Amino acid sequence: MDVDVVCFGFNGFGQLCPENFTFIQELLPEDLKTQSVKSISFSWNKCYILLNDVLLIRGFIDEKKSNEKKLQLLFDYQTIKITCAGEHELCITEDGSCWKYSQNQWENITKYLHSFSQHSFKDRVKVIDVCSSDTLHLAVTDSGLVFNIPLQVEILPKIKITKVCCGLEHVVGLTDTGSIFTWGNGSRGQLGNDSLNSEENPQLLTCLDGILVTNIAAGGWHSAAITICGDVYTWGWNNFGQLGFPTNKNTEHSSSDTCSLLAVPKCVNYPDHDNVDVKEVSCGTQHTLILLMNGLIYGCGWNKYGQVNPCDKSEYFDGMTLVPVPKNVQTIHQIFCESWNSALFVTYKDHL
Repeated sequence: MDVDVVCFGFNGFGQLCPENFTFIQELLPEDLKTQSVKSISFSWNKCYILLNDVLLIRGFIDEKKSNEKKLQLLFDYQTIKITCAGEHELCITEDGSCWKYSQNQWENITKYLHSFSQHSFKDRVKVIDVCSSDTLHLAVTDSGLVFNIPLQVEILPKIKITKVCCGLEHVVGLTDTGSIFTWGNGSRGQLGNDSLNSEENPQLLTCLDGILVTNIAAGGWHSAAITICGDVYTWGWNNFGQLGFPTNKNTEHSSSDTCSLLAVPKCVNYPDHDNVDVKEVSCGTQHTLILLMNGLIYGCGWNKYGQVNPCDKSEYFDGMTLVPVPKNVQTIHQIFCESWNSALFVTYKDHL
């Protein structure tokens, strides 16, 4: 099965194509067209495409727009994820190593996590997840520890984190028991703790305690979670409707139905659908996409660059709207949002 990636959103630095939809395979140089896209990441001026043994970077490079750069991945194990922000590139390989690109070479930084850990390891540290923003660079180990690289984040004893997502200044962490911990800047309600205060250390999200959470996401100043029942809860800043609810700019709704932010999680509703089962949620800086089990995609939030709906010129959607996909797409396997862009991992009809 051949999986391609369809991207849309900001293209101010030539990181994508000028059309509504960018098909990543069509962007690849001839010598890379046989390689599979394994992961993708967006910063505000670049698109990072992880292939089998190459990281392809497109956008503003060496002071030029629409430029391209190839970084060879000469590791002993396959690279499984890339995350990038600003001028920082992090990746993890199948053996649990975490690598950072610096001074024109890849450095294995897993050893630094071991050195700065408060935990005594019988075996070496194995990293299972990474994420980053301009101010945060996070790694999660197979033992449930979290590092704001290279320092370990202090979490309550016996709490095992399995996934982290970071906004510009806040972090959402998911535990192996389906609970959520949040920390960082809370000025726009993005921590979900019914406060606008910041938290230096991870705190349990008590508003969802007792509800089994299966997945999480974080945008610039907002957060989201999927429950075992297939519901999505959102909280944080809602200036462009990225939470899926009317903003206070919307004059079609009474003031009691609108919000500029939510400091506690609230369950999202969908037009014309009462029983919705959500498979995945992903957040960009000020937009959100949701993939349903039936293959439909809904989105909300800032749409200035078509990052929610590339076929609609509306500045924003402050309610869930159906997102169009190219006609030849058979199956959508995964969605991904970051910065001012979105991506769909898809299978085409003629590839089945």
